[in-house]
Amino acid sequence: MAVFDEVKRTLHPEGIFFLNIGDTYYSGNGQPHGSDPKCSSRNFLRKKVRPVDVSGWDIPKKSLIGVPWKVAFAMQQRGWTLRSSIIWNRCNAFVEPTARDRPYRQYEFIFMFSKSRFYSFDRSMLAEEDVWNIPIERARRANHNAAFPSLLVQRCIGVGSPPNGHVLDPFVGSGTTVLTALTHHRNVVGIDMSDGYIDYVQGIIEGEGCTSTSWNCIQDGLKRPSSLWEDWAGNRQNFRKP
Repeated sequence: MAVFDEVKRTLHPEGIFFLNIGDTYYSGNGQPHGSDPKCSSRNFLRKKVRPVDVSGWDIPKKSLIGVPWKVAFAMQQRGWTLRSSIIWNRCNAFVEPTARDRPYRQYEFIFMFSKSRFYSFDRSMLAEEDVWNIPIERARRANHNAAFPSLLVQRCIGVGSPPNGHVLDPFVGSGTTVLTALTHHRNVVGIDMSDGYIDYVQGIIEGEGCTSTSWNCIQDGLKRPSSLWEDWAGNRQNFRKP
């Protein structure tokens, strides 16, 4: 939660924060076995013991844990305003070969948070309301097992910032958010604990002709709002009551 506290501290007073988080089941049976020939991410998870594989939890085995809502409620306790729970319907999600006694999981939650009741939001950029039908992109990037589809990122950026506005990604991973933000004319800051991911994304960006600059120059740019901010349809000062 400390990462989200820092996001809240640095977020524009009228900015919004989208958080995608998947759920899982309590096993308590030790390290998983078997394999899934269609899904490399599930095979990757079977190579180590996860906290949900360790016995001693106070819920029955095979229970859906409810991770997304536990996180959302914890963020509310830390001062975030939870404005929407969006269903991301991953229309082409793989079936789960080990799920013989329950429906397959096809969706994940995307939570939309703000710092207060008052924030800016461009709903003209919404193609759908709170159920987003966006397929998974199968291409592997940077050896990442759960890369976002660029369309998902594009939608979040479009409703939450004007062109030439600013985007923060605290979990860069394979760089989908960073690259999509640049493609759609936003300034973006990406953070990740993995040097490998940072090097990978930096290589792609430099391959597009971008050059490095000092952090002081970046900070100066982030302090200036987009020149399109005042006229942007999402600016809450331009909201019109129906």
